[in-house]
Amino acid sequence: QIDITVPYDNITGMAELYILAENTVTGCTKIYSFELLVFPMPDLPLEIDDLRECDEDSDGFATFNLTSQEPAILV
Repeated sequence: QIDITVPYDNITGMAELYILAENTVTGCTKIYSFELLVFPMPDLPLEIDDLRECDEDSDGFATFNLTSQEPAILV
């Protein structure tokens, strides 16, 4: 059993969590469980170039190709 704190921190890989759901009209309850998986944070580059694009028609929108940053992120 895990005591949940607010905010909940899990740094140990996997934990099974349980919740109790209650219907406030009928009083019926049910227990559900789910697994919480925690993966290590990836090492990201310290510097990634800014994405810049011109708003050609001045409508406030521009299209960005986010995959152009993959080589810098996936090093």
